[in-house]
Amino acid sequence: MPIQPDELKKHVVRYEYWLPRCRSRVDALKRRKPKQAKLRYFTLSGGDPLDVIMLAVDKLLPNDGESGFQSVCFFDRHGYNPAETGAKIPGAVPFPGSFIDTMLWEENPEPAEGTSANNDYQALRNTMLMVRQYAPFDVVNFDLEEVLFTSEEEPPGKLLRALKKLFEIQRDGFSTMAAQEFSLMMTVRLPEHGAIHPEALALVRSVLDANIRKFPELHSLFTWNDAPWSRAFELAIPKIILEQLHATGWTISGASGIQEVTRERQNGGPQAEQLYHIIVDVVRRHDTEKEAEAAYRKLMHDLFRSSAHHITDDSIAQEVRMNLKRVHVARDKLSARLPRW
Repeated sequence: MPIQPDELKKHVVRYEYWLPRCRSRVDALKRRKPKQAKLRYFTLSGGDPLDVIMLAVDKLLPNDGESGFQSVCFFDRHGYNPAETGAKIPGAVPFPGSFIDTMLWEENPEPAEGTSANNDYQALRNTMLMVRQYAPFDVVNFDLEEVLFTSEEEPPGKLLRALKKLFEIQRDGFSTMAAQEFSLMMTVRLPEHGAIHPEALALVRSVLDANIRKFPELHSLFTWNDAPWSRAFELAIPKIILEQLHATGWTISGASGIQEVTRERQNGGPQAEQLYHIIVDVVRRHDTEKEAEAAYRKLMHDLFRSSAHHITDDSIAQEVRMNLKRVHVARDKLSARLPRW
C-alpha cells in the first residue's frame, strides 16, 4: 500500500523534530546516570504507535535490560480501548479511558455508591492513580490533534485544564529528583476564527497585546490589522501553554527555545485542517525575578522574530521516506511478535 501524503508530512514531524529531541533527552539522562539511564515516554496514540516504533528503530527504546516497552505509557487519543495499540508495542503500559476525563476526575463530585456513574468515577480515579504511579516522564508527547478552544467552552477549557493537571503530576513526580526537566511535544489543530468561544478569542488577543505592551519593539513584528488569524494563533498558543507551565512551577528552557511546525491534513471537507506542532524543553523555575524576566524576554523575542516551519509535499526529504518504510517494517514485525526487525 502506498504511503499517503498526510502520513509523510506527519513523519517529517516525527523524524526531524521529535526524534532529535528524544535523542537529546536520552543523552542528558546518560550524562547524569551513564549505567542507569532509562527514557520514560508518555504518548497519546491513535492506534498506530509509529512514534514509539520510530524510537525503537533508532534504538532509544526499549531501554537496556527491558524485555519490552516497559517505560512507555499511553492513552488512546480518542479514549478507546488501548488493547489494539498495546499489541503493537508489547510491554507498554496502557492507561484505560479518556486522557482528559482522567485528568479532570477530581473536578466532579463523587456520585452515589452503587450507581453506574460511581463505577465510572472510580475507574477514572484508578487510572489517575496509575498515571501518578508511573510518572514522571522524560518525554511527554501530547499528540492530541484537537483544538484548544471550542465554540461551547469558555477558556481555559477542558483540554488546557487537563494539560495543567499533567504538569502538576510531572512536578510532583520530579520533586525528589536532582534533575527536574522533560521534553514536551504538542499537536493542536487551528480552529476557525469564528468557531471558538468569544472569551477564547479575547484570550488570544490579550496574551498578544500583553506581550506587545511589555516589549514595544515587538509591535513592528505583529499587528492585528496585517496578520492573518493563523499567525495570531501561532504566536499566542506557546504563550498560553507557558502560562500553564508557570502556574505549576515550570518554564520553557531558553537554551532550546520554542520550535513550531505546521502541516495541512485532508479531512474530507472542502478545506484542509491546519495542525500545529510545538516542541519545547521544560525546566523547573528556580531563577530570580531578574533572570526570569530576561529569559521570558528572549523567548518572546525569538518567537515573534521567527515563523513556524511549514511542511509541504515538496519539502519532504528522501531520508524521511526511507525511515518511514523502516518504521512500517518494524511495526509489522512487532505485530507478528518477531523478536527483531
